[in-house]
Amino acid sequence: MHSDGFLAVLARLKIVTKAATDTALAKALGISPQTLSSSKIRDSIPYALCVALARERGVSLDWLLTGEGPMLR
Repeated sequence: MHSDGFLAVLARLKIVTKAATDTALAKALGISPQTLSSSKIRDSIPYALCVALARERGVSLDWLLTGEGPMLR
C-alpha cells in the first residue's frame, strides 16, 4: 500500500475507534503499539484487523480501506 493510502486508512481507523493517538488506536485494535509501529514501517495494516473492526463497528469495509462510499453499512 502506498504511504498516502496507508495514512488515510490509519486516519479512518482512528475515526472509527475515536482514537486520538497511535497508542490509543493500538489499544482499540487489541494490538501492541510496537505492532502498529511495525505496520507503519511496512506501510501495511493487517487486512484481518480491518475486517474485524468493520464487522464489530458496522462500518463499510470499502469506506475503511478506500474512503469511498458511506462510512456505515
